[in-house]
Amino acid sequence: MDDEQDTTDYEATEVEPARDDERHRFVLAISPPSCRHPDDLRLSSDDLKVRRGDDGQWAVVVERDSPSFKEALFSALCDVRAAGLETRRVEPDDLVTQAEIAERLGRTSESVRLLSSGRRRKGTFPQSVVRTINRGSLWRWSEVAIWAKRPKEEIERAEWIAVVNTELYRARYTTPEKEAILQEVAEAIGGQRPRLPPMLSTVPRIFIADPLGGVRVSA
Repeated sequence: MDDEQDTTDYEATEVEPARDDERHRFVLAISPPSCRHPDDLRLSSDDLKVRRGDDGQWAVVVERDSPSFKEALFSALCDVRAAGLETRRVEPDDLVTQAEIAERLGRTSESVRLLSSGRRRKGTFPQSVVRTINRGSLWRWSEVAIWAKRPKEEIERAEWIAVVNTELYRARYTTPEKEAILQEVAEAIGGQRPRLPPMLSTVPRIFIADPLGGVRVSA
């Protein structure tokens, strides 16, 4: 196959969900596979589409019918790993810019700037989690969604994406050397290694450190 890149947009098409299920759409960013073209990859389900953007980034676009976002997300993660692919993060990411917050809330960027600076709503807006000198700040959408009193389903979706992305990132620190570094950092800041939010205790432990840096299922 030639090396022509698939520049198909990651936007999912509107399709009617199955009865008793809701259609959930999201993207799993993956590490570059060994093949050179998305058409060379075959996944187990038709609701998973591999794409390679014009920026060279690989992703699996998911459109899955499921009773809940959590079930759709977990089953897609398992299917992607079964295909020998490494999931690096779920998109849309929990970290958002001021402009992205404005778009999601239907506000202007100036309105969000005033909220985040404490000039409106008496400083109740969530604090940013990343601050840069030239590129602006980043917030957690899961925190902003709660502040904005978004629908329950939207808040739960945002929280699950935040938790899964945190664990996918942490799973890369599975070697003894990296674990020692994390323990040293925990001791330096006067606490224990941080635990994942309690919401993960409600499901089987599917997030287990894996040599691929991805996820696997465990009972």
